[in-house]
Amino acid sequence: MDNTVRIWDARTGKQNGLPLEGHIYGVTNASFSPDGKRIVSASNDNTVRIWDVQTKKQIDRIMVGHTSSVNSASFSPDGKRIVSASKDGTTRIWDALTGKQIGLPLERQSLGVESASFNPDGKKIITATSDSTIRIWDAQTGKQIGDPLMGHPSEVYFSPDGKRIVSVSDDKTIIIWDAEIGNLILEGHISTVNSASLSPDGKRIVSASDDKTIRIWDAETGKQIGLPLEGHTDAVNSASFSPDGKRIVSASKDRTIRIWDAKTGVQIGIPLEGHTSSVNYASFSTDGKRIVSASNDKTIRIWEWKPLQELIDETRERFKNRKLTKEERQKYYLE
Repeated sequence: MDNTVRIWDARTGKQNGLPLEGHIYGVTNASFSPDGKRIVSASNDNTVRIWDVQTKKQIDRIMVGHTSSVNSASFSPDGKRIVSASKDGTTRIWDALTGKQIGLPLERQSLGVESASFNPDGKKIITATSDSTIRIWDAQTGKQIGDPLMGHPSEVYFSPDGKRIVSVSDDKTIIIWDAEIGNLILEGHISTVNSASLSPDGKRIVSASDDKTIRIWDAETGKQIGLPLEGHTDAVNSASFSPDGKRIVSASKDRTIRIWDAKTGVQIGIPLEGHTSSVNYASFSTDGKRIVSASNDKTIRIWEWKPLQELIDETRERFKNRKLTKEERQKYYLE
């Protein structure tokens, strides 16, 4: 609870650099800008903040306007705008350069807005509210587009092609909303689903649940692919693919971040440890070389992540004079 942001080496787990001071309450969400040079964070301190990845310092553009906890914040595809969602019932759009709010908040909702994000071309915004309602908005005019989708979400996302919507809920299911072929319900988790996101090619979905598992699904059939990914010892708050779709990063209430092989479901390396409270969110940078995480310990942390082949080569070198068991060799990708 030291109100800091810290930088960590993903392979060794050692801190790299000095703490960066910032948020005064838990950080709910953090993600990279499209060019990987900045991070935007949302917090229970009612603010949205921007950080410089290179200097490891907060950029002096604290976005103030929300009157309650900010649940999510993310960049537009061109990196020029930020959209934020808050328990105060509003969704706000900000200029990512000046930190100034653009226009008025989107129409206030009766209950909190759980998540908000841009579609792939940046022309629309999708929101999910606590009353289980999905709404789509024109990002330029702030006007709602069409009728709301009712009855499910706690979080909602556009597919990479912008044609489908994926939502998750405490009813243990994931729904793919598709206007052309109808809605597809994915069932298998035995507790609340906290997040779900599509792979870059749109063919798979990864989900995270309070049941401590991560699951991968076929986005066309809705069938689960393989066995659940198990290893976390508490609820999994988020899971998402790397930009090349080959890896998955997950964040958990067990205070760890874990990386998984998206094809085999095997955990890669050791958990990333350092947070002192629940990790709410983790995601890769656009080049796949860094991971950013957000935690209730009031910090955001950046982890340098080496490509898988580099890790394999280093592991081979490290264990070349030691006899490993078959399980160890499989774990470290040596066979």
